[in-house]
Amino acid sequence: MDENKNLIRIANCILDALVKLKEKQYLELLNRLTNFTSQLQELNGDCGKLGKAVSHGWYAAAQQFRSRVARSLNDLSYTLQRNKQLVDVTENNVPKLSVLLADLKQLQADCGDIGVDRDGNNISIVTARTELNGVCRGPCKIQLRLKKLTDLR
Repeated sequence: MDENKNLIRIANCILDALVKLKEKQYLELLNRLTNFTSQLQELNGDCGKLGKAVSHGWYAAAQQFRSRVARSLNDLSYTLQRNKQLVDVTENNVPKLSVLLADLKQLQADCGDIGVDRDGNNISIVTARTELNGVCRGPCKIQLRLKKLTDLR
């Protein structure tokens, strides 16, 4: 029973980190979309000025606005691609606690005890002795740093 409590605590720490990551992703998406709408408004204004310059026969001014529109379109293309990537990332759902707990139980069955540091910031396992390309490497410690999990990249 005590082992189950520990696994539930670990699963809850992971879940908390994933929820924080999801929140940061949504806030970043909102910020990017706000900037994107500002870029669109700027492009709209430049298009209006381009039209006015052409209608008055001010072709030197029209050329300047055409250059600004071209630059804005390039910027928008880049921004749109980055926003699309973030939208795709935010589509991933945070797993349920029961799914995390089942995964941790499977990990424990495969690799042994799961360790947690005092602060609950690092979760680790120690594998059995491993062999890589015919060379015995001994046991290996694999660590998950929950604070790094919430970093946006």
